[in-house]
Amino acid sequence: MTEESIMGVAIPFADASFMIDVQKVDRLFRIWINQVPSSYRTPVIGVFDAIANKTPNIDKATWKASINKYLLTPFDENLSLINLHNMWGLLIMSNLKKEFEANTKPVYHWLTMMVHSYLFSASSFEYVLLSRSPTSKCAATSGRWRHPCQDLYSYSCGNWDVFKKNDEDAYDRLERIVMETGRNWIMQTPVSSGQHRSRDKVMAAYKLCHEVYLGRKENMNDARQYLSRLGLRYYNDSFPVTGIVEFMVKLTMRHGIHTLLAIQPKYDLGNLGDSGNTTRLTISGQSLIVDNWIVDMTEESIMGVAIPFADASFMIDVQKVDRLFRIWINQVPSSYRTPVIGVFDAIANKTPNIDKATWKASINKYLLTPFDENLSLINLHNMWGLLIMSNLKKEFEANTKPVYHWLTMMVHSYLFSASSFEYVLLSRSPTSKCASYIRQVAPFALQALFAHKHVSTDDVALAKRIHRKFVSLSSRVFPWLGGDKSAQERFRNVRVILGIPDILYNPLTMDRHYSYLPKFDEPVVLSILLAFEAKAKHDMLNYQMGMFTSGVLANRYRFKPLREDGVAENFFLGATPLYVPYFSVFFIPPVLLSTTFFAGSSSVSQWASIGRLIARGMVHPFTVANVEKSDVGLLQYWPYDFYSEYALRIACMRNLYDNLIPSRGTRVYADVARDENMADIGGLELLLEGIKNDSCYVPTNPSRIPGLNQQKLLFVSYCMSFCGSRASIDSYVPSKIPRRDHRCNVVHELSIFYDTSASIMSLDHARVAKAYQQEITPCRRVDI
Repeated sequence: MTEESIMGVAIPFADASFMIDVQKVDRLFRIWINQVPSSYRTPVIGVFDAIANKTPNIDKATWKASINKYLLTPFDENLSLINLHNMWGLLIMSNLKKEFEANTKPVYHWLTMMVHSYLFSASSFEYVLLSRSPTSKCAATSGRWRHPCQDLYSYSCGNWDVFKKNDEDAYDRLERIVMETGRNWIMQTPVSSGQHRSRDKVMAAYKLCHEVYLGRKENMNDARQYLSRLGLRYYNDSFPVTGIVEFMVKLTMRHGIHTLLAIQPKYDLGNLGDSGNTTRLTISGQSLIVDNWIVDMTEESIMGVAIPFADASFMIDVQKVDRLFRIWINQVPSSYRTPVIGVFDAIANKTPNIDKATWKASINKYLLTPFDENLSLINLHNMWGLLIMSNLKKEFEANTKPVYHWLTMMVHSYLFSASSFEYVLLSRSPTSKCASYIRQVAPFALQALFAHKHVSTDDVALAKRIHRKFVSLSSRVFPWLGGDKSAQERFRNVRVILGIPDILYNPLTMDRHYSYLPKFDEPVVLSILLAFEAKAKHDMLNYQMGMFTSGVLANRYRFKPLREDGVAENFFLGATPLYVPYFSVFFIPPVLLSTTFFAGSSSVSQWASIGRLIARGMVHPFTVANVEKSDVGLLQYWPYDFYSEYALRIACMRNLYDNLIPSRGTRVYADVARDENMADIGGLELLLEGIKNDSCYVPTNPSRIPGLNQQKLLFVSYCMSFCGSRASIDSYVPSKIPRRDHRCNVVHELSIFYDTSASIMSLDHARVAKAYQQEITPCRRVDI
């Protein structure tokens, strides 16, 4: 508990006088700690005289009376001994008695706060997030015996194993706290019976869903009856007369049940070439339902579920289709992972056994206004599902019953968490899907609940100012973008979503945005299915109103973040930022805007925490994996002058990390971790340039941590984001995520910590190599 975290906790914890008392005592306490003589660290054995000798303001009689009061047999000085060690606490007790003898209330308030802060992990999710700012963590985790020029990671994180005593890093720990205690908070919070607010609806859905497992409830018959009316039947009965394509289109567009096909009609405000405002269908061949099926349902679990679920012929059908399904997944060409923009021809080209006319008739049947090929575009992505649909049509055209049975089993398995306590235990991974249902019907709603409770809009405003500062610096910081205007424009157009879309920070606007959600009652599985359907109708309304509404009202429906609805399904309430190519959107979870990571005691800690995340996100569109993925859902090819400078940058990046870690088979460290390394170094460049313009940042001024000026504190705080156990470093094998100490020691490549007077752009590679104690190939033509 630093002074800043005490203030952050005490303000909601009690009244102002309590906070003043705690701060008053705590300031003296920390002064006294630094003044304790070394003799108070040396153990002493004696009797009550020995204690009294170490506490000038507390006499022998007081000690004797106080201790003997709680001993069943009084302490006999002739037969007993007292072992004193770590006696600095006794001296501080003595000082407290002298300083506050006339008014002991401040001491009792300080002790109250001290004990509560220790119990926060067991008593309060809200307060535990306030307990330590990034700046104060530096003092606890730093290994000051190491020289920062030789190993900045050990200098910044050397005490992490002592501090945490497990393999968790800072992000893992925060994510675990959020998932565990956040769930408990929702489960314990009363919900209005009328559910008039979107907040109440979301919390009711989450609670009722979890109560299926906690209360051992069975709602399977309700789910069966509802899905049976849609054509998803588990018995050998008549099936829909429509074909497989028409049936899946109906499920997704009318009922919001996305299996191998997810269709969302949008009115896109983005400018696609000369087309201007464009109606667009976003079609995906992948969904949460099919993802759940692939992961959770093996052949064995399908058998385990299907036997009590339906008769033997149903089980045989499901297994027959599923074996082919998994074979086809492994045979999907890579071209089916690359987005395509077109009209109905584009879909037909990806589905050899489904023609254009079938797609056109099936989709237009459910659009209020038929899709106009001259004015509209279809955005296809994750198309492997479309290819499998095509294969299913060819394989089972003469007998579609097995496909309907397979789809029935797939949808039911996804709904087990809400429909059946019994069946959920039979899946491969019987984890709750309750949060997944909410992400599907109300994207960002769970994140919004967290943000309203733990994220300050002032902090969000500060993060936006940091982002705007970065946007203005691209041409100065990244000369390797070349003279191509489109590269600079792309950098400026990276959309950073800070926690949640802006409109959701206002509870009233959030209510309007999720107004389509129904009231959630028992059985919850029916409420969830009705919510799926309501979401599908809402998408259709936005599509129609965006086309035909003019004026200010149109902005309600032409809501650009709606383009990320499908993406948001994969964005969970964790502590991992996410960059989404083809949308050029970077999500920073609200967890990382909470006090633990963001609201620090100084400008330096704010830049090192949220500034670092934003800067990395803005570089991600130019990593090798993403550089050709444009924000309009197409591949983007660059002119030669861009590629020539870019290629030098990539070569430089590879040289910096070459041979740092032995290769594991074909996995070469410098190659597999290249994109994240590029984001780290580019983000650090941007961060260092941006903070120069902060008037609160004076590099040579001392920080609150002895021995560190503000510039050095910036690098230590930056490095702290990567702290973790030594075991995780020793056991590391080449992977997409670089080894944590390398992510920290990237500062060495910039020569900043080694020589604080050095310019970022003027590297002394000889000294850097000496610091690393190995040879590093310099990047002569590219500034890093």
